[in-house]
Amino acid sequence: MGCVYTDISCTDDDDCTDERCLPDTGCVTTDKDCDDDNLCTIDSCENGCIYTWIECSDGDECTIDTCSPTSGCQYKSKSCDDQNACTDDYCERENGCVNVEKVCDDNDICTRDICNVFTGCYSLPICCDDEDACTDDSCVAELGCINIKKDCDDMRKCTNDYCDHEIGCVNVFSPDIPGCKEETDPCVNLKCNDYDSCTVDTCVPFVGCSYKYDQSLCSPEGCVGIDCDDDDVCTKDLCSNNECTNEPISCDDDDDCTDDSCDPKTGCIHIELSSCQTPEGRFRNNTDFNFISSSSTTSTTTGGLSTGVIIAIVIAILIALGIIIGAIVACTKASNPDLVQTQNYTQMFDQQLDTSQLDQQQTSH
Repeated sequence: MGCVYTDISCTDDDDCTDERCLPDTGCVTTDKDCDDDNLCTIDSCENGCIYTWIECSDGDECTIDTCSPTSGCQYKSKSCDDQNACTDDYCERENGCVNVEKVCDDNDICTRDICNVFTGCYSLPICCDDEDACTDDSCVAELGCINIKKDCDDMRKCTNDYCDHEIGCVNVFSPDIPGCKEETDPCVNLKCNDYDSCTVDTCVPFVGCSYKYDQSLCSPEGCVGIDCDDDDVCTKDLCSNNECTNEPISCDDDDDCTDDSCDPKTGCIHIELSSCQTPEGRFRNNTDFNFISSSSTTSTTTGGLSTGVIIAIVIAILIALGIIIGAIVACTKASNPDLVQTQNYTQMFDQQLDTSQLDQQQTSH
């Protein structure tokens, strides 16, 4: 039958070894390689390879602990930002993130301190308005709101001065005061309108227009609770984006014959100019507003001479020519009938003289 060769078995029934048979030496047993090339596992063998995940913890609550298969454990600083500008954010090693509400205080008693979750702390001026038009309201850093009684004395002899708690100072002319005569009340024909929807427009008797800011009439968005009144009726007080602006009002009444100005307490003033020429060429009187005329008011000039002076010179020349021609005619008429035509010229000059004098009389009236 011949030779028979049977393979031997090198199995050692151990799952943690690798067995093989070498022709020269026979069975060879080596430990099994369980390395998975992952730094995040602990590799071991027990009845085969075992891969146990490691725990990456540095005991610090202010880090985020992770593991990278190629790098191993990673410890990244934790962000404690809660996206709220009204908190102070920080981290404690033992407790982790802490978010403490900010205290918004600018140490100014004249401001109201507020916090916006998007922008953080900001301050707005407090409102010191006591709703009394007879006080000047303000805020002093050391004291807070103060409301000082207004002095309504306008330094005018002929007015009774007092304060109305709704409209403020009132200065009324009184003809009964010795040395004072009756005046015309400007409120009779005066229309008070500053075209500002945020003011109450009134006319103070014997004083003039008054424009009192009233916040209840005008509450721009984002300005509720802010008083922009600067106690000056010559300004338009507005508020936008929590900021006050005080723009000067216009007192122009479109009348070239008035001097327009503004009094911070009473408002627009329109004083008639005593020497103001109207488009018709006449002058307006400052007292009774009537129109007066005179030949001296003619404004047209030629070469430095007024029209009236030129007319007077022409009349004088015509008179002189009439006298000379009349004398010539009288002396030669009898002996020279040809001068009859010259007499006709004299009559023509006399007619022109009469016409010029009539025009001058009409102009003077």
